[in-house]
Amino acid sequence: MANSQQIFQATYSGVPVYEMLCKGIAVMRRKSDSYLNATQILKVAGFDKPHRTRILEREVQTGHHEKVQGGYGKYQGTWVPLERGVELAELYEVDSLLGPILHFVKGDKSPPIAPKHTTAATIRAKRARETRPVRRRAKREHVEEDFSDTDNASQHSLPPTQTSSDTTVLSSPAKRARQLKEKKQRPAAQTEERPEPPSKNAPYTKILQKSVLPVEERVDPDEQMVDIDFGGRDKTYAQKLLQFFMSGRQGIPALLARPPPDLDLNVIIDEEGHTSLHWASAMARIKIVKALTENHADICRVNYQGQTALMRSVLFTNNFDEKTFDTLLTLLRSVVFNIDKKDQTVFHHIASTAGLKGKVHASRYYMECLINRLSSNRAELISILNVQDMYGDTALTIAARVGNKRLIRLLIDAGASTEIANEEGMTSRDYIDEMERREASDFSPLLPFYASSELSLTDANSHEALRQKVDTMFKQVVSGLTNNDIVPPISEVFDSFAESYERDLISKEGALQKKKIELELYTNRLSETKRVLESTVFSTQDTLTYEEAGKKGLILNTRLKKWFQFSQKETLKCLIRSCENPEKVSIYPTNSSSHSGSSTPPTELDELNKIAASLRQELTKLQSSRKTQVKRLIELLCQTPSKKYQDYKRLISTSCNISYENVEMMLEPLIASFEEANEMNEISFP
Repeated sequence: MANSQQIFQATYSGVPVYEMLCKGIAVMRRKSDSYLNATQILKVAGFDKPHRTRILEREVQTGHHEKVQGGYGKYQGTWVPLERGVELAELYEVDSLLGPILHFVKGDKSPPIAPKHTTAATIRAKRARETRPVRRRAKREHVEEDFSDTDNASQHSLPPTQTSSDTTVLSSPAKRARQLKEKKQRPAAQTEERPEPPSKNAPYTKILQKSVLPVEERVDPDEQMVDIDFGGRDKTYAQKLLQFFMSGRQGIPALLARPPPDLDLNVIIDEEGHTSLHWASAMARIKIVKALTENHADICRVNYQGQTALMRSVLFTNNFDEKTFDTLLTLLRSVVFNIDKKDQTVFHHIASTAGLKGKVHASRYYMECLINRLSSNRAELISILNVQDMYGDTALTIAARVGNKRLIRLLIDAGASTEIANEEGMTSRDYIDEMERREASDFSPLLPFYASSELSLTDANSHEALRQKVDTMFKQVVSGLTNNDIVPPISEVFDSFAESYERDLISKEGALQKKKIELELYTNRLSETKRVLESTVFSTQDTLTYEEAGKKGLILNTRLKKWFQFSQKETLKCLIRSCENPEKVSIYPTNSSSHSGSSTPPTELDELNKIAASLRQELTKLQSSRKTQVKRLIELLCQTPSKKYQDYKRLISTSCNISYENVEMMLEPLIASFEEANEMNEISFP
């Protein structure tokens, strides 16, 4: 076989493997179970680090796998069964290149030792125990993935213990508990310092679950094959700083108070890439943080996950317990807008811890401090609140998914958008609606919103239930102390109280909202009633004004009547003059006519007399009717319009947006426009 396809054997971190070089990349296969390193296969396929991380999380880590984050640089990565590794190589078309190691069968002759894999390295590896793989959750739980091993930080926040000056050994939780118990039982004269409460000593529970390795072999957990080598005095400084933080001692270490010239304040002191600033910030050691910043420590320095010291501080409750987060924020404000390797901001990290027991109140406190600090520039605040991580989630989306109502309200009031969708197409509004539907089905009998009697009854029941719950917990605590049983953590008790309080608060807020709506309705009705009453109440001055107006109206009525009579009389005279004929005027024969000898026959004269008498009677009737009609017309003109007439007039004024006084003047144009509109409708719809 060519050298490029030669199979070697090697031992890394005490684990024997088969190894081959492909494109200058070492590809390994474990001897014990034939597991393949999927990270190395993806490197051969030519994927860069961000793409490898995304593929591992979405395709590889959803199935059976082992993720090794500690150990020798080459050995770390995500390990999968042989069958899955072959499928992965075939999927990305590198199976032909990796054929020798994929299909290797052990024969009588063992493969040679890998080049530069010396006996000294093997001996050094034997001093370390076998790496314990850390199993990861499925993709959907990616939000909690970074914090799954810090869920119980309040109970297990003691750091790893250091056994020697050369090697830092991380003891198991059981062993730490025994050591702590022994330390507490020692006489005061034999104890140099008293350990602090668990929630304050050291935040990095994740270290407790890692492999037990020398400091010089701790590496980047994100598949970067680089060995940490402090080298020289930096190695001693790093060990001293780590030992100080793990010891739980107060004050500022002399190494940081008066740093020697050759001390790098940004030196990595643990296997996760944390610096002294990360530890001090997470442990709420504000004096140490100030000393580091005053000595120009890099506050932008990140760990292997891309997290700043500010991000690490919000993952633990120490700054909440000491109420020092606002001061810490002042010192680290310039990194508020930084994002980690998953594109998550400090707001994402706070929201992710909001659903963990013992961290609900801390997350709310951290979020309030951050929002208050950035509230002076609302546009800037909204922009960072709406930042999406690599999964498309915003801080509000995560808070809605974990179901922390107070945090949801806080973010929405600050301006966070509820309409930004993640990769699954879900918005924070969708998660909120789902949560409300779930709570409505679970607690609908406990949420009275409709009657004050129900509200009072629920108040009594809730207070009685809370009282009984407190009595029960108190008895449990007392009996536990008496029987030397394990007492429930105080954080769980307070969380239970908080949940009961929030349920009562939700109930009262719902009832209060309904009462506010009813109050607003009744207030509007009262205002309208007052307005009507004010418009109908008359004062004495108004009464006098109306009496004077009535007298003037009578005078005007009389004048109008006389004017109509005079006008009608004159008009009638003119009509009579125009209609009279000289021939009709001489009804009886004149002297001239008699002299001329012409005469009208007697029969014709009788006819004319009868016609004249009939006309006189008709004229008299018409004159009497005219007088009656004129009188009626004057009465109608002088009469005040009826209420219905005024209402119609007011309706037209309001609907057509014209003044009340101009309605009569605009009546004809309005009627014309309505008729024109009707004609257009008839044309459009025959």
